[in-house]
Amino acid sequence: MQAFDEKLNELWSLKPESYARAPLEKLCASLVESAFDLEKDGIKSNIPVEHIRSAASWSHLAPAGKRKVLIIENAQNMKDAASNSLLKLIEEPPASVSIVLTANRKEAIIPTILSRLRPYRFLKRDITKEKEVIRLVFKDDELNLQDESNRQNRSLISSYIESFAAQSSENKRALAAWFIVSLARVIVIAIKKIQGKTAPDFLNKLGEHYSPMAETLKLERAVKSETIIKIILAQSNNFEDDSFSRFMEICLEMISAAARSADNPQYIALIDTFRKYFSDAVTAVEVYNIKEISALESMIFNVKKAVTG
Repeated sequence: MQAFDEKLNELWSLKPESYARAPLEKLCASLVESAFDLEKDGIKSNIPVEHIRSAASWSHLAPAGKRKVLIIENAQNMKDAASNSLLKLIEEPPASVSIVLTANRKEAIIPTILSRLRPYRFLKRDITKEKEVIRLVFKDDELNLQDESNRQNRSLISSYIESFAAQSSENKRALAAWFIVSLARVIVIAIKKIQGKTAPDFLNKLGEHYSPMAETLKLERAVKSETIIKIILAQSNNFEDDSFSRFMEICLEMISAAARSADNPQYIALIDTFRKYFSDAVTAVEVYNIKEISALESMIFNVKKAVTG
Protein backbone atom coordinates (compact mmCIF):
# COMPACT_ATOMS: atom_id res chain seq x y z
CA MET A 1 0.00 0.00 0.00
CA GLN A 2 2.83 2.41 0.81
CA ALA A 3 4.45 1.79 -2.58
CA PHE A 4 1.13 2.46 -4.30
CA ASP A 5 0.68 5.72 -2.37
CA GLU A 6 4.16 6.85 -3.35
CA LYS A 7 3.50 6.20 -7.04
CA LEU A 8 0.12 7.92 -6.83
CA ASN A 9 1.67 10.97 -5.19
CA GLU A 10 4.25 11.06 -7.96
CA LEU A 11 1.43 11.06 -10.53
CA TRP A 12 -0.42 13.89 -8.79
CA SER A 13 2.77 15.95 -8.60
CA LEU A 14 3.16 15.99 -12.40
CA LYS A 15 2.23 19.26 -14.04
CA PRO A 16 -0.11 19.13 -17.08
CA GLU A 17 2.56 20.72 -19.27
CA SER A 18 5.01 17.96 -18.33
CA TYR A 19 2.76 15.01 -19.16
CA ALA A 20 4.24 14.51 -22.61
CA ARG A 21 7.81 14.58 -21.32
CA ALA A 22 7.36 12.53 -18.15
CA PRO A 23 7.58 8.72 -18.28
CA LEU A 24 3.81 8.64 -17.90
CA GLU A 25 3.31 5.29 -19.56
CA LYS A 26 5.72 3.53 -17.24
CA LEU A 27 4.27 5.20 -14.14
CA CYS A 28 0.67 4.41 -15.07
CA ALA A 29 1.50 0.80 -15.93
CA SER A 30 3.24 0.44 -12.58
CA LEU A 31 0.22 1.92 -10.80
CA VAL A 32 -2.17 -0.46 -12.55
CA GLU A 33 0.04 -3.42 -11.63
CA SER A 34 0.11 -2.26 -8.00
CA ALA A 35 -3.65 -1.79 -8.02
CA PHE A 36 -4.21 -5.36 -9.20
CA ASP A 37 -1.81 -6.60 -6.51
CA LEU A 38 -3.79 -4.72 -3.87
CA GLU A 39 -7.03 -6.10 -5.24
CA LYS A 40 -5.68 -9.64 -5.16
CA ASP A 41 -4.31 -9.34 -1.63
CA GLY A 42 -6.81 -7.06 0.02
CA ILE A 43 -10.24 -7.51 -1.49
CA LYS A 44 -11.94 -10.65 -0.22
CA SER A 45 -15.49 -11.95 -0.31
CA ASN A 46 -15.64 -11.50 3.47
CA ILE A 47 -13.95 -8.84 5.59
CA PRO A 48 -11.61 -10.64 8.02
CA VAL A 49 -11.94 -9.74 11.70
CA GLU A 50 -8.20 -9.03 11.72
CA HIS A 51 -8.77 -6.14 9.30
CA ILE A 52 -11.36 -4.60 11.59
CA ARG A 53 -9.12 -5.02 14.63
CA SER A 54 -6.22 -3.38 12.78
CA ALA A 55 -8.51 -0.52 11.75
CA ALA A 56 -9.64 -0.11 15.35
CA SER A 57 -6.05 0.04 16.57
CA TRP A 58 -5.21 2.61 13.89
CA SER A 59 -8.24 4.68 14.89
CA HIS A 60 -6.91 5.09 18.43
CA LEU A 61 -3.59 6.48 17.23
CA ALA A 62 -3.24 10.25 17.39
CA PRO A 63 -3.93 11.83 13.98
CA ALA A 64 -1.21 13.69 12.10
CA GLY A 65 -3.69 16.50 11.51
CA LYS A 66 -6.93 17.45 13.20
CA ARG A 67 -8.97 14.39 12.23
CA LYS A 68 -8.78 10.91 10.71
CA VAL A 69 -11.30 9.07 8.56
CA LEU A 70 -11.83 5.31 8.61
CA ILE A 71 -13.67 3.97 5.54
CA ILE A 72 -14.92 0.38 5.45
CA GLU A 73 -16.11 -0.58 1.97
CA ASN A 74 -18.58 -3.40 1.32
CA ALA A 75 -19.49 -3.53 4.98
CA GLN A 76 -22.23 -6.04 4.13
CA ASN A 77 -19.43 -8.61 3.79
CA MET A 78 -18.62 -8.60 7.52
CA LYS A 79 -19.39 -11.82 9.34
CA ASP A 80 -20.25 -12.00 13.05
CA ALA A 81 -16.72 -11.71 14.44
CA ALA A 82 -15.88 -8.69 12.29
CA SER A 83 -19.23 -7.05 13.01
CA ASN A 84 -18.81 -7.49 16.77
CA SER A 85 -15.30 -6.06 16.61
CA LEU A 86 -16.55 -3.01 14.70
CA LEU A 87 -19.45 -2.59 17.11
CA LYS A 88 -17.01 -2.18 20.00
CA LEU A 89 -15.27 0.60 18.08
CA ILE A 90 -18.37 2.57 17.08
CA GLU A 91 -19.90 2.31 20.56
CA GLU A 92 -17.06 4.51 21.84
CA PRO A 93 -15.28 5.94 18.80
CA PRO A 94 -12.22 8.17 19.29
CA ALA A 95 -13.21 11.82 19.18
CA SER A 96 -10.84 12.59 16.32
CA VAL A 97 -12.08 9.82 14.00
CA SER A 98 -14.96 9.79 11.53
CA ILE A 99 -16.09 6.28 10.57
CA VAL A 100 -17.73 5.69 7.18
CA LEU A 101 -19.28 2.41 6.06
CA THR A 102 -20.38 1.70 2.50
CA ALA A 103 -22.68 -1.16 1.56
CA ASN A 104 -24.97 -2.15 -1.28
CA ARG A 105 -27.18 -4.11 1.13
CA LYS A 106 -27.56 -2.35 4.43
CA GLU A 107 -29.94 -5.11 5.57
CA ALA A 108 -26.89 -7.40 5.78
CA ILE A 109 -25.33 -5.19 8.49
CA ILE A 110 -26.39 -6.09 12.03
CA PRO A 111 -29.07 -3.76 13.51
CA THR A 112 -26.89 -2.78 16.50
CA ILE A 113 -24.38 -1.25 14.07
CA LEU A 114 -27.03 0.34 11.85
CA SER A 115 -28.65 2.03 14.84
CA ARG A 116 -25.41 3.90 15.55
CA LEU A 117 -24.96 5.20 12.01
CA ARG A 118 -26.34 8.14 10.09
CA PRO A 119 -27.60 6.68 6.80
CA TYR A 120 -27.11 8.28 3.38
CA ARG A 121 -28.40 6.84 0.13
CA PHE A 122 -26.61 7.46 -3.16
CA LEU A 123 -28.30 6.74 -6.46
CA LYS A 124 -26.23 4.98 -9.09
CA ARG A 125 -25.03 6.99 -12.06
CA ASP A 126 -25.53 5.61 -15.53
CA ILE A 127 -22.45 4.29 -17.30
CA THR A 128 -21.91 7.47 -19.35
CA LYS A 129 -21.89 9.75 -16.30
CA GLU A 130 -19.71 7.25 -14.42
CA LYS A 131 -17.03 7.39 -17.10
CA GLU A 132 -17.22 11.18 -17.28
CA VAL A 133 -16.56 11.48 -13.54
CA ILE A 134 -13.59 9.11 -13.82
CA ARG A 135 -12.24 11.11 -16.76
CA LEU A 136 -12.44 14.35 -14.78
CA VAL A 137 -10.88 12.85 -11.65
CA PHE A 138 -7.90 11.50 -13.57
CA LYS A 139 -7.62 14.64 -15.74
CA ASP A 140 -7.56 12.75 -19.01
CA ASP A 141 -8.58 15.90 -20.88
CA GLU A 142 -5.39 17.70 -19.79
CA LEU A 143 -3.07 15.32 -21.63
CA ASN A 144 -1.41 16.34 -24.85
CA LEU A 145 -3.59 14.31 -27.22
CA GLN A 146 -1.42 15.20 -30.20
CA ASP A 147 1.07 12.71 -28.83
CA GLU A 148 0.23 9.18 -30.01
CA SER A 149 1.64 7.55 -26.87
CA ASN A 150 -0.61 9.75 -24.71
CA ARG A 151 -3.67 8.82 -26.76
CA GLN A 152 -2.90 5.16 -26.20
CA ASN A 153 -1.88 5.30 -22.56
CA ARG A 154 -3.76 8.20 -21.04
CA SER A 155 -6.48 5.96 -19.60
CA LEU A 156 -4.50 3.12 -18.02
CA ILE A 157 -5.75 4.13 -14.59
CA SER A 158 -9.16 5.27 -15.84
CA SER A 159 -9.72 1.97 -17.63
CA TYR A 160 -8.85 0.05 -14.49
CA ILE A 161 -11.36 2.06 -12.44
CA GLU A 162 -13.97 1.78 -15.19
CA SER A 163 -13.71 -2.00 -14.94
CA PHE A 164 -15.61 -1.68 -11.65
CA ALA A 165 -18.32 0.55 -13.11
CA ALA A 166 -21.89 -0.70 -13.03
CA GLN A 167 -23.25 -2.31 -16.14
CA SER A 168 -25.38 -0.19 -18.45
CA SER A 169 -29.14 -0.73 -18.39
CA GLU A 170 -28.90 -2.43 -21.79
CA ASN A 171 -26.35 -4.94 -20.52
CA LYS A 172 -28.41 -5.65 -17.41
CA ARG A 173 -31.47 -6.43 -19.50
CA ALA A 174 -29.43 -8.52 -21.93
CA LEU A 175 -28.01 -10.53 -19.04
CA ALA A 176 -31.49 -10.90 -17.56
CA ALA A 177 -32.72 -12.09 -20.98
CA TRP A 178 -29.92 -14.66 -21.15
CA PHE A 179 -30.81 -15.88 -17.64
CA ILE A 180 -34.53 -16.15 -18.47
CA VAL A 181 -33.86 -18.06 -21.70
CA SER A 182 -31.38 -20.37 -19.98
CA LEU A 183 -33.72 -21.01 -17.04
CA ALA A 184 -36.60 -21.79 -19.40
CA ARG A 185 -34.37 -24.19 -21.36
CA VAL A 186 -33.29 -26.03 -18.19
CA ILE A 187 -36.92 -26.41 -17.08
CA VAL A 188 -38.02 -27.67 -20.51
CA ILE A 189 -35.24 -30.29 -20.46
CA ALA A 190 -36.23 -31.35 -16.92
CA ILE A 191 -39.90 -31.75 -17.91
CA LYS A 192 -39.02 -33.94 -20.89
CA LYS A 193 -36.64 -36.03 -18.82
CA ILE A 194 -38.83 -36.46 -15.72
CA GLN A 195 -42.31 -36.50 -17.23
CA GLY A 196 -41.72 -37.24 -20.88
CA LYS A 197 -44.18 -34.45 -21.66
CA THR A 198 -44.18 -31.28 -23.69
CA ALA A 199 -43.26 -28.23 -21.62
CA PRO A 200 -45.80 -25.46 -20.99
CA ASP A 201 -46.04 -23.22 -24.02
CA PHE A 202 -45.09 -20.20 -21.90
CA LEU A 203 -41.55 -21.50 -21.44
CA ASN A 204 -41.13 -21.72 -25.21
CA LYS A 205 -42.57 -18.22 -25.52
CA LEU A 206 -39.93 -16.90 -23.12
CA GLY A 207 -37.21 -18.44 -25.25
CA GLU A 208 -38.62 -17.01 -28.47
CA HIS A 209 -39.22 -13.59 -26.92
CA TYR A 210 -35.81 -13.03 -25.35
CA SER A 211 -33.37 -15.15 -27.36
CA PRO A 212 -32.47 -12.28 -29.76
CA MET A 213 -31.60 -10.00 -26.82
CA ALA A 214 -29.72 -12.75 -24.98
CA GLU A 215 -27.64 -13.56 -28.05
CA THR A 216 -26.19 -10.03 -28.13
CA LEU A 217 -23.97 -11.04 -25.19
CA LYS A 218 -22.47 -13.91 -27.19
CA LEU A 219 -22.41 -16.19 -24.16
CA GLU A 220 -22.33 -19.96 -24.31
CA ARG A 221 -25.56 -21.93 -24.40
CA ALA A 222 -26.28 -23.24 -20.90
CA VAL A 223 -28.22 -26.46 -20.29
CA LYS A 224 -27.19 -27.05 -16.66
CA SER A 225 -28.05 -25.05 -13.56
CA GLU A 226 -24.46 -24.84 -12.35
CA THR A 227 -23.36 -23.41 -15.70
CA ILE A 228 -26.07 -20.76 -15.61
CA ILE A 229 -25.09 -19.70 -12.11
CA LYS A 230 -21.38 -19.60 -12.92
CA ILE A 231 -21.93 -17.37 -15.95
CA ILE A 232 -24.39 -15.05 -14.19
CA LEU A 233 -22.00 -14.48 -11.27
CA ALA A 234 -19.08 -13.88 -13.62
CA GLN A 235 -21.01 -11.47 -15.85
CA SER A 236 -22.43 -9.53 -12.87
CA ASN A 237 -19.12 -9.39 -10.99
CA ASN A 238 -20.79 -11.41 -8.20
CA PHE A 239 -23.41 -8.65 -7.96
CA GLU A 240 -20.89 -6.28 -6.38
CA ASP A 241 -21.66 -3.55 -8.95
CA ASP A 242 -25.40 -3.79 -8.61
CA SER A 243 -27.83 -5.40 -6.22
CA PHE A 244 -29.02 -8.97 -6.55
CA SER A 245 -32.56 -7.80 -5.80
CA ARG A 246 -32.49 -5.38 -8.74
CA PHE A 247 -31.40 -8.14 -11.11
CA MET A 248 -34.22 -10.39 -9.92
CA GLU A 249 -36.65 -7.48 -10.28
CA ILE A 250 -35.58 -6.91 -13.89
CA CYS A 251 -36.01 -10.62 -14.63
CA LEU A 252 -39.53 -10.65 -13.20
CA GLU A 253 -40.47 -7.49 -15.09
CA MET A 254 -39.33 -9.10 -18.33
CA ILE A 255 -41.09 -12.41 -17.63
CA SER A 256 -44.31 -10.53 -16.87
CA ALA A 257 -43.93 -8.44 -20.03
CA ALA A 258 -43.63 -11.59 -22.12
CA ALA A 259 -46.81 -12.96 -20.52
CA ARG A 260 -48.71 -9.73 -21.18
CA SER A 261 -47.66 -9.71 -24.83
CA ALA A 262 -48.95 -13.28 -25.22
CA ASP A 263 -52.26 -12.35 -23.54
CA ASN A 264 -52.94 -15.86 -22.26
CA PRO A 265 -54.65 -16.21 -18.82
CA GLN A 266 -53.17 -19.70 -18.43
CA TYR A 267 -49.75 -18.16 -17.91
CA ILE A 268 -50.75 -16.51 -14.63
CA ALA A 269 -49.96 -19.59 -12.53
CA LEU A 270 -46.45 -19.84 -13.96
CA ILE A 271 -45.87 -16.12 -13.40
CA ASP A 272 -46.85 -16.59 -9.74
CA THR A 273 -44.38 -19.49 -9.46
CA PHE A 274 -41.52 -17.39 -10.80
CA ARG A 275 -42.50 -14.47 -8.56
CA LYS A 276 -42.59 -16.62 -5.42
CA TYR A 277 -39.19 -18.24 -5.81
CA PHE A 278 -37.49 -15.14 -7.16
CA SER A 279 -38.78 -13.29 -4.11
CA ASP A 280 -37.56 -16.07 -1.82
CA ALA A 281 -34.08 -15.79 -3.37
CA VAL A 282 -34.00 -12.03 -2.77
CA THR A 283 -35.09 -12.50 0.85
CA ALA A 284 -32.36 -15.11 1.37
CA VAL A 285 -29.68 -12.69 0.14
CA GLU A 286 -30.97 -9.36 1.45
CA VAL A 287 -32.34 -10.44 4.81
CA TYR A 288 -30.51 -13.63 5.79
CA ASN A 289 -27.19 -12.73 4.13
CA ILE A 290 -27.12 -15.98 2.14
CA LYS A 291 -24.58 -16.05 -0.68
CA GLU A 292 -25.98 -15.28 -4.14
CA ILE A 293 -24.71 -18.59 -5.49
CA SER A 294 -26.71 -20.53 -2.88
CA ALA A 295 -29.82 -18.40 -3.42
CA LEU A 296 -29.67 -19.00 -7.17
CA GLU A 297 -29.15 -22.74 -6.71
CA SER A 298 -32.18 -22.96 -4.43
CA MET A 299 -34.31 -20.76 -6.67
CA ILE A 300 -33.62 -22.74 -9.86
CA PHE A 301 -34.19 -26.05 -8.05
CA ASN A 302 -37.51 -24.85 -6.57
CA VAL A 303 -38.80 -23.41 -9.85
CA LYS A 304 -37.96 -26.66 -11.67
CA LYS A 305 -39.63 -28.71 -8.96
CA ALA A 306 -42.76 -26.54 -8.93
CA VAL A 307 -43.18 -26.59 -12.72
CA THR A 308 -42.34 -30.28 -13.22
CA GLY A 309 -44.54 -31.32 -10.28
